[in-house]
Amino acid sequence: MGTLGAALDSIHSKKKNSDVPKGDKIVPLHYSKLHRAPYQYSHKGKTEEEYEQEVRKLKDEIKAAGKVLQPLLVRKTDVDDYEIIGGQHRRDASELLVIEDGETQYEFCPCIIKNMSDAQAEYAGFSTNTNWEKSDWHIMH
Repeated sequence: MGTLGAALDSIHSKKKNSDVPKGDKIVPLHYSKLHRAPYQYSHKGKTEEEYEQEVRKLKDEIKAAGKVLQPLLVRKTDVDDYEIIGGQHRRDASELLVIEDGETQYEFCPCIIKNMSDAQAEYAGFSTNTNWEKSDWHIMH
C-alpha cells in the first residue's frame, strides 16, 4: 500500500514544482543546518506544551503523507547554515521523526533558499506565518 505522498505525487506529477516561484528551486537541507530566526514567533503566545503538541501533530501528518509536502523558506547565514523564514514547525517535526522514531528519510527538509536582507527576511517571516481568522463560510467548507 502506498503513502498519501505517493498518491499526491501521481495526481500532481504534471504540476511538478508548480507552487515554487519561477527561478526558485527546491533544495534538500539537513534539519541540523536549519536554525530559528531571531524574529521567529512560532512560539509566541504559546506554552512549550502547546508548541510541542502542534509539532507532534504535524509529525504524524508528515509521516502519513510520507514526506514534508510544503518546502521551508530559508536564507543562508553561513557556509553551511540557514535561517528559517517560514517552516519552523516542519523542521521541528522532521527532527522528531528522525530522533524519536528513527525515520532517517526525514533528515533532509525540502527548502527554497532566498537571498534577502534582514528587513526583507523579517517581513517575509511575518507575512508567511500569519494565520488569518477564518469566516464561518471558510470553516463550513
